[in-house]
Amino acid sequence: MPAKLLKTLKKSCLAALAATLLTSVPAWAATLSAKAELDQPVVVQGDTRTVYVMVQFEADDEEINRADRPPLNLSLVLDRSGSMADAGKMDYLKRAAKLAVQQLSERDTLSIVEYDDAITVMVNPTRVNEHRSISRQIDELEPRGSTNLAGGLSQGVEEAGDARERLAQAPGTLTRVILMSDGLANVGETNPGNINRMVRDAKGQGIRVSSMGLGRDYDEDLMQAIAENGGGRYYYIEHPTQIARIFEEELASLFRTTARDCELTFEGSSAVQKAEIVGFEGTGRALRQPVEDFYAGEKRSVLLRLDVKAGQTGSLDLGQLKVKYRPVKGEAVQSFTAPIAVSVTQDAAAAKRAINKTVSVEAALVEAERGQK
Repeated sequence: MPAKLLKTLKKSCLAALAATLLTSVPAWAATLSAKAELDQPVVVQGDTRTVYVMVQFEADDEEINRADRPPLNLSLVLDRSGSMADAGKMDYLKRAAKLAVQQLSERDTLSIVEYDDAITVMVNPTRVNEHRSISRQIDELEPRGSTNLAGGLSQGVEEAGDARERLAQAPGTLTRVILMSDGLANVGETNPGNINRMVRDAKGQGIRVSSMGLGRDYDEDLMQAIAENGGGRYYYIEHPTQIARIFEEELASLFRTTARDCELTFEGSSAVQKAEIVGFEGTGRALRQPVEDFYAGEKRSVLLRLDVKAGQTGSLDLGQLKVKYRPVKGEAVQSFTAPIAVSVTQDAAAAKRAINKTVSVEAALVEAERGQK
């Protein structure tokens, strides 16, 4: 899964022979930096082999005061269906939703959608000037009916999009939909693939979706897939005592966001027969992949797989790697580019000695995980 691929890597001393580093990054790029390392920086002439490129991202670990955090455009999607009557799920939902509201200020925009088999907009997109009346409306929710999860989620995405159009949003405003549900969809669109496509489309519009699974009896696979495909985060609330910590984690990730609208592109040379970003759809010489927002101090990695034909000895150009993003504190898109290359040799022993074991092991683990799916 993409969420498992984008994980923190331990710092290590890596063989530098022929490895390409994204250096020469201008001063403005301190918000986000990246480094690319190859598992096989030296290849044998005449071989056709797979070369893995581990792209490691790191966001600047700057302190962000809560007062300086970016404004939020938040849409809460609340499941009030009959299954939420079980094991205190509705109580968990109410506590979590009210806690979310309490974290917002007049700088933020809020909308709330509640659903069973019917879809209702409880709170139209509005500035958060008063918390009590919204909390009272949340307290009035009672479980009933069937579960049109996709319909409620679609409406939440629509409300978040409408808020951006109808209410003047400050520069750098972050838009997020948070789904709170047990994920037990049984009416409307229930096909997980179609639901995942819906949230991927939302992510493409800059509307990211996080999900919170409630109680012990819930559809973990669906709730996790929604967050992964929606570019958000997935949480499991088993007990009310977890709610404060979980929301603090979710909102902290939003408040500490430093880079958004991130994208990784790769343009392969003629030496690359096929390229892919492991864990994502699409292959070919030209790749383009959105990357989730980064929060301060975050480290993440992406793995590229390149099928390479090694020709003449010497340096072999594999293509250009480009990273672009938008700093939260500014609207101008920033980018940096670097070439990816290997050395071609006739000395098989030299190629073996040059193997970057850290990247090689990581690539093997990722491929093994993919083979189990």
